[in-house]
Amino acid sequence: MEVLSLASLACPKLKVLGLPRVNFDDEVRFLNLISKWRDLEWLEMDSKPRNLREIAEQIGIHCSRFYGIKICGLIGKEDVSGIVDFIPKIEVLDLSGSRIGKEEVLAILDGCRELKRLSLKDCVGFEADEEVRCRARGIKIFEFEGCRVEDELRASVDQSDALEQMFMYFDDCYEMWML
Repeated sequence: MEVLSLASLACPKLKVLGLPRVNFDDEVRFLNLISKWRDLEWLEMDSKPRNLREIAEQIGIHCSRFYGIKICGLIGKEDVSGIVDFIPKIEVLDLSGSRIGKEEVLAILDGCRELKRLSLKDCVGFEADEEVRCRARGIKIFEFEGCRVEDELRASVDQSDALEQMFMYFDDCYEMWML
């Protein structure tokens, strides 16, 4: 976080930022740095921050050129409402490998009307059924391969793979267990 704080001073024209897993205390500090990067266009985080809604709000306020984000984790209603409410003109959204429900996917499709690419590969919690595909018709690139509802996931993996799958889809919990 110290390096990121120094970068906020030394690189005010930062356009692309990729971050590894960030702990909760650092998420709050990161939130305060966003206002310094007015030219930020792309944000990639190894795991979904707990304060995604607030981060989206700061991006919406301070980063007028912002076009895309890539995150992975448990994507809930509050996270989706943050994206839809504060960065509705987002063009690229990559939530591959996340756990997200159909209701949240539909909210993104309805609320982010300028999406050019939506990547939801290998997500758990929804299937790209006819309703989802119909609402995604206006998106140039819609990737949904490997998505499945939770019951199908449980039926398709054997006992030895179940723990590995849990760590993959619930990486925030894994981090918490390691504390």
